[in-house]
Amino acid sequence: MMKYSENYLSLRSWYFILVVISAAFVIGTRLSQPEMMYFDEVYFVPSARDMLAGLALGEVTHPPLGKLLISLSIYLFGDTPFAWRLPSCLSGIALVAILYRLMMAFGSSRTSAALCSLIVVCDGLCVTQARVGILNAPSVAFGFGALLCAVRARSVWAGLLLGCSIACKFIGLAFAPLILSVLLSSLRKDGRDLPRRISSSLVISLLATLVAYLLAFVPLRRFMSSFLSGVWLYHRTMFEHHLVEATLPHRYQSSWWTWPLSLRPIWYGFEEIPGTDLIRGVLCMANPVTSLLVLVGVIGILLRLIIRRNVWWGERVAFGGFVLQFLPWAFSPRLTMYHYYYPALVFGVVLACLQMERLKESVRTPIMLVTVLATVVMFIYWYPLWSALPISRSLYESRIWFDSWV
Repeated sequence: MMKYSENYLSLRSWYFILVVISAAFVIGTRLSQPEMMYFDEVYFVPSARDMLAGLALGEVTHPPLGKLLISLSIYLFGDTPFAWRLPSCLSGIALVAILYRLMMAFGSSRTSAALCSLIVVCDGLCVTQARVGILNAPSVAFGFGALLCAVRARSVWAGLLLGCSIACKFIGLAFAPLILSVLLSSLRKDGRDLPRRISSSLVISLLATLVAYLLAFVPLRRFMSSFLSGVWLYHRTMFEHHLVEATLPHRYQSSWWTWPLSLRPIWYGFEEIPGTDLIRGVLCMANPVTSLLVLVGVIGILLRLIIRRNVWWGERVAFGGFVLQFLPWAFSPRLTMYHYYYPALVFGVVLACLQMERLKESVRTPIMLVTVLATVVMFIYWYPLWSALPISRSLYESRIWFDSWV
């Protein structure tokens, strides 16, 4: 019996290890390409340099933790493209590992957990976020880490990671109501249903969130006359930016309802290599298979909710996360862009994989195999345009399916 258990645990470990290695290979390969700063790196990398050198506060359009992580990476590994992007890269790898554990915590099989992680590894929206020195990947990884801790009823860690997510970027705020509701449900499942114990756990989690968020501002104390007034001024500047400057038109702005269809992806970078017929660029766009899976998953859960069929707890959590990360953009006063769909897409992948788990094995197995095959084929097809790999103009033009993708 002991030998069987050891083999079973070993098999589960290998699934997890292979998923993480795949993520590290896909995300980390050629991380230094392109060699120059591109997209919002032109803001965050100089800001990280200034903060590291003690010269200035840097740009203040987002909370400081993500930029501090870039500063730390530059300090440890030098001022290179690899160092600028390493925090995002590690966050992308961590997200894949977290999703595997989250699926298992929801009661999924390890096959479905591995499929969920594989889809994220092979998705262009997820890959491009993890290969550029901006703030999205760390914020989302911390947010999903907080969710995993909430599912496991670990109040303090859920709060600390949620605070870190918000301290990277305010998209972390959309995780807050979901994490608190999941934490409440998890505490009840643990048998700790006394109101006092539940209330104390939620309060502790909220305090941990606040502490983690404020601690991110401590390294900036040297730029502030007083800590509290400095933090207040920082936030006032942030909100002024998002309510005024961030409402100006942008070439790649797009309406929130177009994101699931990838109607207006974003070129993070694009160049024609001089003296050659080669083109390289970074196209922030989801794998078409991923987009289809998410659409099917969301439509499926909506139909089941309408006709009042049984919906698993994990499916409710994933659908709640999708709604919280997606619908608020319909009411955003600032301009919206396609890459804001990133956390909602990840929740959609979790939702779709959980719904596959419901299918009969005779149906589920072929659907999973087709999904894996289609996902990998589309990944190979699009990877050059997700990773700045030089390709010929003819190959580039064959991948521009619609005029709105230019």
